[in-house]
Amino acid sequence: MSSRKPRTARPSSCSLLPVPRPYRSVVLRLDGRVLSDLLLELDGTDPRTLPGPGGQIVAPMTPDLIDAVIRWAGLLDTPQDIRPLAARIESEICYRLLGSPLGPILRQFALADSGTARVRAAAAWISEHYAEPRRNVQGTPGP
Repeated sequence: MSSRKPRTARPSSCSLLPVPRPYRSVVLRLDGRVLSDLLLELDGTDPRTLPGPGGQIVAPMTPDLIDAVIRWAGLLDTPQDIRPLAARIESEICYRLLGSPLGPILRQFALADSGTARVRAAAAWISEHYAEPRRNVQGTPGP
């Protein structure tokens, strides 16, 4: 779930590591189908409200989420485990995210006919067609 905005990160101290060492950066592309399947397994209700409009939402990671992400990134050390375990850990990460403050926005992402899905589709279309000449739509002024 991305709006393709440039982002910068700077690692800070990490209390999970006994000694400072190089860090890994990973990207998990959320799959709406995985989120939808998880929502079906859950009761689908969540009393929290959606956060206000904004380009980026940030929330702290819980210890359970950190554990799942570390196990997921750790699969890079054991490539033979990637195929049987990666999808399961990714599903756990999505489950943990649904239970976090990001849950309401992820629920919207998972709903195919949600406002978030329509905005995502419009943004993707604009991104693909931004360089094309603009066509006049009936009833709108031309350039």
